[in-house]
Amino acid sequence: MWFYFLLGTIIIGMGLLVHKGKAYFLISGYNTYSKEKKKNVNVEAIARYMGLYSYLNGFIAYLAGILTALDVKNLMAPVIVFFVVSTVVLLVKIQKYDGNMFDEDGRLKKDGKKQLVIVGIITGITVIFVGAVMFFSTRPTTVVQYEDSFEIKGMYGEEVPYEEIVTVELLEHLPAITMRTNGSAVGPKLRGHFITREYGAVKLFLDKSRPPYIYIETTKRRIVMNLQDKGKTSDFYEFLKSKVE
Repeated sequence: MWFYFLLGTIIIGMGLLVHKGKAYFLISGYNTYSKEKKKNVNVEAIARYMGLYSYLNGFIAYLAGILTALDVKNLMAPVIVFFVVSTVVLLVKIQKYDGNMFDEDGRLKKDGKKQLVIVGIITGITVIFVGAVMFFSTRPTTVVQYEDSFEIKGMYGEEVPYEEIVTVELLEHLPAITMRTNGSAVGPKLRGHFITREYGAVKLFLDKSRPPYIYIETTKRRIVMNLQDKGKTSDFYEFLKSKVE
């Protein structure tokens, strides 16, 4: 919840700086133009678009925070989709206000074509990156068992030596999460670093809609995880218990 409110505040703040505060140096591309090129740009119009873009995305972030507080699930994906789509629309719309892109007949200049290609590449990379993060964030947790350790695969994964394990418990209820510090939360899939009320800082690798959960305390950190189904989670818990005893 607080993540969405913080995100919305940052986005709206940036929009206000550009739109109302005239902090045009924050506009990517424009801030690298020479004085002559800047004269050909309707920077006020671009700032208005960036303001609208920021206010809309900030509103969506606040709305997601409110809905999360009301226990509505699976909001991360639509928030990301809206952000990506609105970013593409913004990049397309503001091009017409850059006089360095078009000649007097409305045709793209040579430099304008290069700039559009760059915009297209950046947009494509952004879409691919966001898609990849969402894809890998929603993969079921998998582990590989070695002779002296086990490895949690995927994003934020790590290898845990059995000799470092202090405690292993099987939990029917997920610890209360108070904050995400560096992790992903796509629907019920949680990966990465979070703060919980019961255990403090933990690393999560789980689908919270599929209890039970394994709590692992090592000499270095605390981990809460589960596998694709209840049977696999219980079997892995028994396996870890045998390594600790």
